[in-house]
Amino acid sequence: MKTLILIILVSIGFDAEASCQDAYKAYKTRVIVSPITAPAMSTNFATRGLVSTVTNMTAGATATDTGTTLAGSANGLAFSYEGQFYLEMMSSNFRHYRGRSQVLKILNQAQLGMGEELENLFEDINESLEVKDTEIDFISLVEEINQANEDKVFCPKNKELFTLKNLHNYIVNKF
Repeated sequence: MKTLILIILVSIGFDAEASCQDAYKAYKTRVIVSPITAPAMSTNFATRGLVSTVTNMTAGATATDTGTTLAGSANGLAFSYEGQFYLEMMSSNFRHYRGRSQVLKILNQAQLGMGEELENLFEDINESLEVKDTEIDFISLVEEINQANEDKVFCPKNKELFTLKNLHNYIVNKF
């Protein structure tokens, strides 16, 4: 009997690996770590830009060559811009974080067949489907989400993960 229970638990574990939850959990971890890594990377590039600018401008001033001064300034600005890019990337991840964390909750709740976020999505989808004079029942919604999760629709390879808005639009367009 214990062996049967162990086999069932292991097979459930394999099913969880074959879905999008792992991709969403990895994204969540990356965004949580982002405030630590992005400012450090940005500071590194901004510092390199400052050092490069000052060094090249000093060399240019002593060499009386305007080309060297301009090249040093451009090089320094490029590194500073690269540092700014990492900070903007971090803030962009935070903007999408909430929607993607809700999708993770919905995927987990769909496997159980119940949950507050799943019920809210169900209501929102039916409000959107009123325009089409159609309606979806709760069980069909859960089945559709679980099937799309298994088919990895919500985490396409080499593309961005679905946000809550993407998930909503996907379901509405299916019906």
